[in-house]
Amino acid sequence: MEDHMEEELFLLYGKSVKVFAWGYNNSGQVGSGSTANQPIPRRVTGCLQNKVVVNIACGQMCSMAVVNTGEVYVWGYNGNGQLGLGSSGNQPTPCRVAALQGIRVQRVACGYAHTLVLTDEGQVYAWGANSYGQLGTGNKSNQSYPTPVVVEKDR
Repeated sequence: MEDHMEEELFLLYGKSVKVFAWGYNNSGQVGSGSTANQPIPRRVTGCLQNKVVVNIACGQMCSMAVVNTGEVYVWGYNGNGQLGLGSSGNQPTPCRVAALQGIRVQRVACGYAHTLVLTDEGQVYAWGANSYGQLGTGNKSNQSYPTPVVVEKDR
């Protein structure tokens, strides 16, 4: 069983590979389709209904899941592009990150307002807030789409 907590949101998944969420939900981070707070655990369904979830993460007010096919699903607050959907609109239900089509993701991690993924080929992609250079892209511009992070191998 794995769990993640950020602010007042809690995500949980276990051997059943089903994701449950509850807590504060002002931006849709619970994934229920509304912004009503969720006081008891509720299964996150929608696009995740028949998916096998292998990794989860949550940022300040957003949530992420990686499924066994390597696809990434995101939902919640998106004011800095941290959902990787190419926009800054909130997403109240899980939505696949289309920009990662054909890329098999193994792990996802979230910061306060940015997201990082690791692919099965060892490539890191980053997106979201970047005012301190936290994306590792060599600049301080926010990114609303997944952007490859270039790592110097001799360092």
